[in-house]
This record gives sequence, C-alpha cells and structure tokens, in this order.
Amino acid sequence: MDAEFSAISYSRWGRSLSILPEARGYDGTVGPGVNGNAVVKSVGMTGKEPINRWTRMPWRLVFAVALLISAPVAHGQKNPASRYQLFGGYSFLSNSLNGVSGHDHPLNGWDMGFAIPPWHDLRFKLSAFGYRGTSQGALEHPYFIMGGGQYGRNFGREYAFVEALAGEGNVNMHWGAGGAVGDTAAFSAIFGGGVDTPLSPHFAIRVAGDYQYAYFRESEGFHITPIFVPGLPTNFGRASAGLVWRF
Repeated sequence: MDAEFSAISYSRWGRSLSILPEARGYDGTVGPGVNGNAVVKSVGMTGKEPINRWTRMPWRLVFAVALLISAPVAHGQKNPASRYQLFGGYSFLSNSLNGVSGHDHPLNGWDMGFAIPPWHDLRFKLSAFGYRGTSQGALEHPYFIMGGGQYGRNFGREYAFVEALAGEGNVNMHWGAGGAVGDTAAFSAIFGGGVDTPLSPHFAIRVAGDYQYAYFRESEGFHITPIFVPGLPTNFGRASAGLVWRF
C-alpha cells in the first residue's frame, strides 16, 4: 500500500476513527504511527484533542457488573410484600365469652400469623391467637386456629391488606358465669385488615383490626347437651399490633 495514502477512516456517533501509520482526521489532526505500526485514535469532529475510548471500557464494565449485582437487591427492597411473612404480637378481644349485656369484659392475649408469597397479590395465611382473663367468676382462656386468604397491595412504603379467615375456637370447660360448663369448641371466622409500616427491608410494624364471629354455648348443669343462653356474645371486635418478619 502507498505510504502516502493517508487514512482509512469512518465516522460513528459523531467521532472518526483513523487507522494508519500516519493518520489524518477530518479536522486535520495527525496521529503518527509507532515503529511503523498503525495506531487507533478517536478524533472529535470539533478539532479537540484525540480521546482514547478504550481507556473508558474497564470503568464501563465495572459499572455494568455493579448494576447487575444490585438489581436483585433493589427489587427485594422495592417489593417486600413478595416475601414470606411471619407475624407475632399483642391481641385484644372486645368481650369475654360469657360477657352478657352489662357484664362486658375484654380479654388480652397474643397473636401469631404466617403467610406465603402472593399469587396476583393474594396469599394463603395461617393464624393462631389466644386470650386469657376472668369474667363473672370464671377463668377463660380461649384460643383460635384459622386459615384463609390475605389480599394486599403496596401504597408507597406501606403495605395494606384485607383478610378473611375461618377455623375453630377452643376454650376451657368451665368458662360460663360462676364456672358453669360450656362448649369447648366452636366455629369461628374473622374479616378485617391492617397496615404494615416498614422499619427495614426485613421488618415492619403491623397494626390490624378484625370483626370476629364465634358462638360458644353453655351446657345445662353437667350435661353435655349445650343450651341457648340469651345474651351470650357472638360478635367481637379484635385488634392486634406487633412485628412482621419478611423473609
């Protein structure tokens, strides 16, 4: 090839590449060869100093790798509701099982729940909660085990949900007024919802409230056959607060 042939060049993204022993850019900048070998330079269209774009490649590569690594972490932080949820905390029941009108007595207790990751924002949930207290001379310690659905969405940082669960309630035998015998098992259901406020990517504070239906009937004397006692409560309000671990 004739040594006087000065350039093999092309333009891409506003810059020119010149490959030759003595290369001349569009703006007249000369890039001499080294020991007769061709060099590659990027010359701006405005006549600025040549820029070697290959020196930037390692930094671009590091940036791309960092972006790939951080993507799953960022996804997990933005979507904490997609994880398993384990809840534990305090629970309040608006009335005791024998709390007829004029003898209302709330009960305090505990609450635990576990929910799996959602399918279209709907997740299956298991819940267990119990109470302990004394009303009308009788010790009561009912507890409930339920399962059902929890539907939730993120609104900013908060996660709000509604739930519907059903299951069985159990209580000690002598829960009636004055220690009377009563049912020890009954159907129960809750309908309600709550809000999770995040403390960190893995923990949140939950505040929830529910309507609960449960009807435990007393028995006549020491007979097993339950009887209807007018005024026994069947509708309860329930509130809970505690910590959620999202993993």
